[in-house]
Amino acid sequence: MNPNVVGTDLLDRLLDPSGKLRSHTLLSTGLSSIVKSLIGAARTKTQVQEHSVVDPTEETMELQSTNILFTNTISVVEIHIQTTSSRHT
Repeated sequence: MNPNVVGTDLLDRLLDPSGKLRSHTLLSTGLSSIVKSLIGAARTKTQVQEHSVVDPTEETMELQSTNILFTNTISVVEIHIQTTSSRHT
């Protein structure tokens, strides 16, 4: 786990009709010194929401992370897609 993560809350998780596991998570994280210097914030923590979809049929996991504080200053959206090694043969 990332050492900057200080808290994790699972907001929603469901298995949809197609068999995909969908999760919505809220993370509380510490800000790095670089981020603090960029936004000039006295705050030491921020929050990130994550949406993930695990598809066992396609053997993929997609994760999208978005910061939900300081969005008027800087907005970061990360998207990661992972597949099993058997999909690359």
